[in-house]
Amino acid sequence: MDKKTKKIVKKASKKVKKQIIKQAKKEPKKFAITVLIILLILAIVLGCLYFFGPLKDWLPNNENSSSSEASSSEIVSNNSSDDELNFVSVMENYQEDSSDLTNPDNGGLTSNDVTEIKDVIETYYASVDHTYKGETLWTKLKDVTVPKQLASYGELRYNVRGNPYADASPLDSSKMIDFYTGIHYPSEWKNGDTWQREHVWCTSHSWWKKPDNSERHAGTDLHHLRPEIGTINNSRSNSKYGEVENREAKTKFYTYENTPYLYGYLDGQITNGGVFEPTDRVKGDVARIIMYLLVRYKDVATPVTNIIYTSEGTAEASYALLLKWHEQDPVSNFEIRRNHRTYNVQGNRNPFIDYPYYAKAIWGDN
Repeated sequence: MDKKTKKIVKKASKKVKKQIIKQAKKEPKKFAITVLIILLILAIVLGCLYFFGPLKDWLPNNENSSSSEASSSEIVSNNSSDDELNFVSVMENYQEDSSDLTNPDNGGLTSNDVTEIKDVIETYYASVDHTYKGETLWTKLKDVTVPKQLASYGELRYNVRGNPYADASPLDSSKMIDFYTGIHYPSEWKNGDTWQREHVWCTSHSWWKKPDNSERHAGTDLHHLRPEIGTINNSRSNSKYGEVENREAKTKFYTYENTPYLYGYLDGQITNGGVFEPTDRVKGDVARIIMYLLVRYKDVATPVTNIIYTSEGTAEASYALLLKWHEQDPVSNFEIRRNHRTYNVQGNRNPFIDYPYYAKAIWGDN
């Protein structure tokens, strides 16, 4: 601005100032009302700018900054004490297998496997905003977990697309890990006389009919079905899952090669079909499978109380038990490998294995 323009502006400002003072002295009440109206209009304009975004985005607002950080595509460290930021992939804390090669929780993953799984997880959940909670996250994960293809019920019996591949023993590829006992058991199919396809959410309490070998639906979803020694599968039968009182008096064992293996606790007196409590080693696996089914088949699944027994008999109590088991028995290396192998078959993943905190974000106290 040149000197001439500055001089004109200064002169005009003085003139306006004199007129305002003159008007204020002449009609003070009218002047005060005019000023109040102007201030009110200004407040309304600023409020609208803040509420609808432009001003809110411009101001250095701490609350908004925290939200932006949480919704970043980067994984937030779980060193933070704030549970809101505790969205980390299970692979960020991955630890190598124990030295006990017979441990059924061992995954037998190589460093290349770990790198591959990390990369796949980061890409697979790229569209999920980690600030989502409750119903919003539940619905989003339903969309994310759509399978590209499901194996047929018959294909689950054999290698490549079934349990012998997904549940293969890291020690011996001709064997599988039996779900409840952890026994390394031969995977050869003999019409169910040896092992069977265990529906964790048993068919009698489900939304699908008993599948035949050509069908493909929730009852043939490889994330859902686990291999089970026939005798054990028949023992659990259609029992709901729950906590059994005085469980030490209701233990169930299966003897294999002269060694008894505990596979759970069964109380047949509680409800029709009984209540089955799996061992502590596999409770988290059960919880994550059921939570996966609740998400993937959100709009068609039968109520969670159909498969989870609690004394309260409410959905809230059932979700609380699932969360309890999920936290008591964290994701194992075997689950990580199995989830990835199932992804290779179906093209979808169990989000509660990849991001354990999703469970609390949906069904916890938010």
